[in-house]
Amino acid sequence: MDSSLYTLIKLPNINLQDESSIFFGEDFPFEVKRIFYLYGFNRDGILRGDHAHHKCKQILFCLDGEYVLKLDNGFREEYFIHTSSQPNIGIMIDVLTWIRLEKISEGTKILVLASHKYDESDYIRNYDKFKDIITK
Repeated sequence: MDSSLYTLIKLPNINLQDESSIFFGEDFPFEVKRIFYLYGFNRDGILRGDHAHHKCKQILFCLDGEYVLKLDNGFREEYFIHTSSQPNIGIMIDVLTWIRLEKISEGTKILVLASHKYDESDYIRNYDKFKDIITK
């Protein structure tokens, strides 16, 4: 059986006395070198991603809203509906996986932890080039 194109990362969630919650992470499957977040989606249906990475792994947390995550390894595709109903659940995406965030709802906020600092040369932004790389 094929393994999934993503790994679920569940961070501890602590319910506080005032009925709020906190989640935290200390042990990740890689050293976190960069943190960024996506926000400002002022209408439904915006797309993000449409690229893969040579070296960088990422973990995405949906802090508010929802979106559909489409992953593609060049041989098969998987979809995951990521919602803020469990903001302590992250989706880890490995290298050489084409990522596309679809159907992003208005107001969605996504936190991303990355294994590498930003390097434009790590991005594969052309799907045909991606297919060439993974079939060699």
